[in-house]
Amino acid sequence: MTMAEAEDMLYMALTDKEPDEAAKIVLEYKFSDWLRAGQIDQMSHEMLEDCLPEEHADISLHYDLFAINELLNRAFKNKFPEAKATRIRFHLKVDGAPLKLPSKESLLKAFALCFTDGQIITRLYKEQLAGEVAFPEADSILWQIQSHGDQVYSILTSRYWLEREDFSTLSADGEIRLK
Repeated sequence: MTMAEAEDMLYMALTDKEPDEAAKIVLEYKFSDWLRAGQIDQMSHEMLEDCLPEEHADISLHYDLFAINELLNRAFKNKFPEAKATRIRFHLKVDGAPLKLPSKESLLKAFALCFTDGQIITRLYKEQLAGEVAFPEADSILWQIQSHGDQVYSILTSRYWLEREDFSTLSADGEIRLK
């Protein structure tokens, strides 16, 4: 069986159910060790009305919810609110030895040098970006980091957190403080 055939079979199995029932099956598969049955049931209904990959209170679930939302939207032809991702490719110059892969925290602190006033990350995580307190949320805000060599990287995140309009400039020099 090819990957395309397996994908078609998955979509057919999902669409044999109502959209909220299919969502519940996928959510149970992914989160049954993490969330209670009642939470999963509620989320399966909310997914039809709300963009959970952007609105769920636990941001550590956003990336998985994004993947689930994409799967369900493909199966059900956009019956779920569309979540959007942003991929940003950039050059990060550092003093000293080049980084193999910068931390998500250090990248957000570097990006903050270019953010517009009022950008959501700066509003919610001002102390973390300033290096005054730890920033574990960075791991949930930036979903993936990929190195392309020669200090060129790309990140994947939700458009909720970052998009082109969030940058007042595309280049900045500065120092960042890691805790």
